[in-house]
Amino acid sequence: MPNKHLLLLILLLSLSFPQPSSSFSFFLQNTRNILTTQSSLSTFHNVGEYIPPYTTTFSSSSLLQMSSTSTSSSTSTPKINTIVCIEYCTGCQWMPRAIWMAQELLTTFQEELDEVCLVPCFVGSNDNPKGGKFAIYLNGKLLWDRKSKGHFPEMKQVKQKVRDVIDPNRNLGHSDVSKEKEEEEEEEEEENSKLSAAAAAPSANAVKRPTPHASITYCTGCRWMLRSGWMAQELLTTFQEELNSISLLPARPPLPGGLFTVTLDEKVVWNRKEEGRFPEPKEVKQRIRDVLNPDRDLGHSDVVVDDSSNKKEDENVEKEVVEVEEMDDDDAAEMRNFFGVA
Repeated sequence: MPNKHLLLLILLLSLSFPQPSSSFSFFLQNTRNILTTQSSLSTFHNVGEYIPPYTTTFSSSSLLQMSSTSTSSSTSTPKINTIVCIEYCTGCQWMPRAIWMAQELLTTFQEELDEVCLVPCFVGSNDNPKGGKFAIYLNGKLLWDRKSKGHFPEMKQVKQKVRDVIDPNRNLGHSDVSKEKEEEEEEEEEENSKLSAAAAAPSANAVKRPTPHASITYCTGCRWMLRSGWMAQELLTTFQEELNSISLLPARPPLPGGLFTVTLDEKVVWNRKEEGRFPEPKEVKQRIRDVLNPDRDLGHSDVVVDDSSNKKEDENVEKEVVEVEEMDDDDAAEMRNFFGVA
């Protein structure tokens, strides 16, 4: 190994200098650190553990710690400091709009947002007595209410409001091109003055998620946000009367890479690392159904496909051969004359 030869050469040089200078001692110490880091990284890679692109900026000690604790922390969820809640009316069929808005926020604020919680509100409930509710909260503070504003927000307006709270100095690019009207700014100031009556500052710990509550934790380095949004939409569609909220949780360092975990009321329903693969929607639906409503029929999601029957059908299709009658010379000449082909 070249590293061993280099280390041997350094040791020989150190023996030839009875009282090494400070610069030479500094050189020896740095060289030992580099060799230790390289050996540690090679050991970490040999384990076969997944290393996302962002781990290249970590130190060797943090990488080794992540490798040793990846099994025990694979089911952990990120620490929640900033949470956006989107409440939408189920009777108005606004679930796709809420999912789209959640994905937009998680894409723009992928380093700042820790959770986006989707809360379906049924018509006739205390929060949505007459229907038509669509409200957005940040750490329990109201950012947008469709009923008071009279219309849905533009995506750039929501991003600006979130940015003004979590990172006021950030530039949102094209989402900052056009400014809101003065009237809307005055209404916002009045609304904020009313909300500022609360003594304590809004906190993510004060946010209560209606139960039963499902959550999907996904790895940001693996770009699995769209997959988690699609899974959340599937669950909200199937269990629109059983699930009261669902959250998308981006997993960033120092959590291990490759996380994709589905939980129901903090109990793990599916763990990609333990199962060795991503789940099919019907598998997650069946496990959630078994907890929320074991007697419910999921329709085609409960159908078990028989591979043997499919193989037999494929064999039958292969056996079906279309017979084509061949023309003799006289028939061919007659056809050429009919179509005017020489």
